[in-house]
Amino acid sequence: MLVLTRKEGEGIIFSVGDEEVVVSIFEAGRNKVKLGVLASREVAVVRSELRETERENAAASANKKMDISAFKNLPAPGKK
Repeated sequence: MLVLTRKEGEGIIFSVGDEEVVVSIFEAGRNKVKLGVLASREVAVVRSELRETERENAAASANKKMDISAFKNLPAPGKK
């Protein structure tokens, strides 16, 4: 893992082929850093904790099948 130190107003550029992603430091506080990300629409920019949640949800849904038999006996909407 490459670890870089940047100050407010500085940034880094990632290049893959013809694509570039520019990450700028807008604000650096005591426990937070505000980043700006400039990338084309084809590049997905996702916070790491959300990506982990997506992976966990995908794994959970792949391992379980929902039993919907209980829903079959429910009355239609508007009927009692």
